[in-house]
Amino acid sequence: MRIFKHINDVYEVELPDCKRYFQFLQSDSALLGGDVIAIFDEKYDKHKCPDVVDVVKGSVEYCCHTNINQGIKEGLWKKYGNTPANIELTNIYFRNYVDEPSIGKQCWHIWQINGAIFTFNEIPDHLVNSYVTYLYPPKYVYHKILCGNFKV
Repeated sequence: MRIFKHINDVYEVELPDCKRYFQFLQSDSALLGGDVIAIFDEKYDKHKCPDVVDVVKGSVEYCCHTNINQGIKEGLWKKYGNTPANIELTNIYFRNYVDEPSIGKQCWHIWQINGAIFTFNEIPDHLVNSYVTYLYPPKYVYHKILCGNFKV
């Protein structure tokens, strides 16, 4: 099965008691070509079909990297629609912690989508609210949407 995804596609995640949505914002060459998604806060009744434009007007709970196509193949989400994002990509910063004591490297990597990666020993004050991300497997993202954390 060949899957085509497009920037601004919105995906539906059916949970045991509700539905939630996320939007594909961009592929990020700075993190292994991972798909950057914005997960929306709102929970919808399983029997409702909200307008895709209204979905993306909602507040964003979290932005992270995953593999959208793999999540479709695993049956974790399905495409719902496509509409322009209400998120300014230049306002999104990501970070992850590198801890490699064997080579004496312990630092934060901080970057924007498809941008250069900068290294800091401590997170600068203006970036403390950046999103912690790695290239999360789809089942971790599903768990984040279901439970609020990436633990599985």
